[in-house]
Amino acid sequence: MNKFNTILFLAIFSLIITVACSGSPDVMDTAIDKQKELDAAYGKATSEMSNDAKDKTDADAKTKADADAKTKADASKPIVKIINLSTKYSDQTLQALVDLSVSKIADRKSNIIAIAYDIGANKGNPITDMPFEEHEVLISKDQIESTLNTIRSFLENDECIKGFGEEGRKETINFEMERFTEWLERGADATTQAQACATTRVVFNGAPTTQSEEDTLKTWVHELYHALQQDIALEPPAIDSWCDEEATQKSGWLIEGGADYFAQHIYAEYKGLNGLDEIFKYGLQSFNESGAGLYDGGIARTGAAALRLLVERGAVKHDSIIDGSLFQKCERVSVYHDNNPDVKIAKSSWSEIQYVYGKYSFKPSALK
Repeated sequence: MNKFNTILFLAIFSLIITVACSGSPDVMDTAIDKQKELDAAYGKATSEMSNDAKDKTDADAKTKADADAKTKADASKPIVKIINLSTKYSDQTLQALVDLSVSKIADRKSNIIAIAYDIGANKGNPITDMPFEEHEVLISKDQIESTLNTIRSFLENDECIKGFGEEGRKETINFEMERFTEWLERGADATTQAQACATTRVVFNGAPTTQSEEDTLKTWVHELYHALQQDIALEPPAIDSWCDEEATQKSGWLIEGGADYFAQHIYAEYKGLNGLDEIFKYGLQSFNESGAGLYDGGIARTGAAALRLLVERGAVKHDSIIDGSLFQKCERVSVYHDNNPDVKIAKSSWSEIQYVYGKYSFKPSALK
């Protein structure tokens, strides 16, 4: 019995009992008073019920509006889809690194599909038009077919690629699928991100089973960061006419250095290490192995050290590397070009790293 019915029943019952027990005027007056109480109770109950119903309706409407807004926001939010074919690293490990990485990025744009797979012994045969080599294939034909079908579906449903028009869309997808097929079927040591469109990226991480966990997982994050770098998408479209392929080649040390800088910090945070120490350690290692030339060793590690020198000289903000904003407006071309005095110093002095009393740092000469 609801609140209104309860009040009404009690009031009527009380009135009946009162009238039945006496017919005197005083009793009749009491009955009239009871009737008034009944009317008041009825009005109050009706009002409360109306208010309760309105409150519930408003609450339901708000809940639905909030749910609709969340659904709409989720639908427009950039995604990162993982295909894990590796037998060494769990879905949880790769996903944790992805989640940690994207949580740092400001104003994400790219929709990404990332594939991790194992490869065996190197066969030494080159892969078409790419700096990769053929390896023993360790994934099954069914895995390859399923992966290629998933990638194709991802590309076919991508809004950026749909903007090419029907012919352009087919041409783009067929081109990408042809080379992706070769990479998987020939066990390519593909560590790259392919730009199918400005906001559509496909990450490959073909890792030898003999490769260390550190190298494999840092490469996973490194390539993911490339997929999150907005201004390296050249075809199509370039950020601007001056931010073209030639300019990108000149600033390759910044692109690769930025990805390594980010990967060192993300992996260090994931493992409870110090990201800055990692940059210094591998920068010093590159210097000891290959010399002081920025391009003599691995450009990613030397570039990361040069970027750190720019940070310590106050020319670049650490946060702009970590949140990706350094690579959103092609400042690697418009600001950090070879004529920039700080860039000149960073490229020539990145190797001036010292390890004193258990602590890495740049030598004072590099910071002047």
